[in-house]
Amino acid sequence: TGKQIVTIFINKGPQRLWGGFEIKDHPDLSLLAGFKKFYLRNKHQLIPFNRAWLSEQKTILLNHFQQEGHWHADAQSELQELPVDDIEHNGKMIKRLFVTWIIKPGPLITFGKTIICGNSKLPFSRIKNEIKFNEGDVWSKEKIDLTRKKLKRLDVFRRVQVQPHQGNAKQQKPVVITLADEDPFEILL
Repeated sequence: TGKQIVTIFINKGPQRLWGGFEIKDHPDLSLLAGFKKFYLRNKHQLIPFNRAWLSEQKTILLNHFQQEGHWHADAQSELQELPVDDIEHNGKMIKRLFVTWIIKPGPLITFGKTIICGNSKLPFSRIKNEIKFNEGDVWSKEKIDLTRKKLKRLDVFRRVQVQPHQGNAKQQKPVVITLADEDPFEILL
């Protein structure tokens, strides 16, 4: 007859609800702005567990530690099942999954020596005044960006590049600043 009947059986498995989270040894980090949506307002709130939330939380934690200068931070989650009082579904007790984050910050990365490449007529002392980090300071992308902007604002350089040296340094990263002067005889159209 050309007609067929397809029957699909789905085993949904046990339902899991969001049970909250904690950040072991760093409870203050749960106050970060990105974690606000993961709070349970009360113990009777029924929110389905969302595995994507683990990735979001891990990203927030790793970004925080990288901004603090810990480039090699590691965040691992442990899930714990907690029973939900007096809630059943199809004769089975519904459980909450509680997440515990274990953080290993890794070594603190600091600024190493500053290497200036290029040939500039601007005195070295003037260039040095525009550098917004010192050797030994905790690594900060914002300081790198601020240094780049300060050097560009001088309107002396055609090209300004500030980046970490790609060497084998583990905890102190040298910074390479590459400068190229504007050609005074070049005609800009």
